[in-house]
Amino acid sequence: MEKNEKLIFTSEDGEEIEFYVLEETKLNGKNFLLVADDNEGEEANALILVDVSEPEATEAIYEVVEDEEQLTYVQVGILAAVLLNSGAADYVITGCGTGEGAMLACNSFPGVICG
Repeated sequence: MEKNEKLIFTSEDGEEIEFYVLEETKLNGKNFLLVADDNEGEEANALILVDVSEPEATEAIYEVVEDEEQLTYVQVGILAAVLLNSGAADYVITGCGTGEGAMLACNSFPGVICG
């Protein structure tokens, strides 16, 4: 998938929604997409999507990652580093119960300062 490629998703109620792919990665055997509703504006809304389709499916089915248990702190750190070092984001907001797990994970990657 190309960066800034426009994809059209169909919601469960049949509504077509356009997103631009900012980044794509594979973690623990699952495909993740970082998408935004605008590829030029500074006020774009970004989402992390995970591919939940069956391996033999002809079309991919993506769901929004809303459950913090789907990603480990290390995976969040990797995604933050990719976003920041690629220039796709100026800052990333993350956290956990105490803030220490997210901070340690993010600070372990070059170009990321968390505190």
